[in-house]
Amino acid sequence: MANVAPVVAPRAGRASRFGWAGLGLLLPLILALGWEAAVRAGLAQGRL
Repeated sequence: MANVAPVVAPRAGRASRFGWAGLGLLLPLILALGWEAAVRAGLAQGRL
């Protein structure tokens, strides 16, 4: 049983790191797309 815990813990940590890395890559992309949409909407309405 003692051999199981050290194997499971790094896997959980690795999965968590991949999750945060994925979020770090997706979040700026989502923000950029949202910003572009907002700017285009503002330009279309003559606000910018």
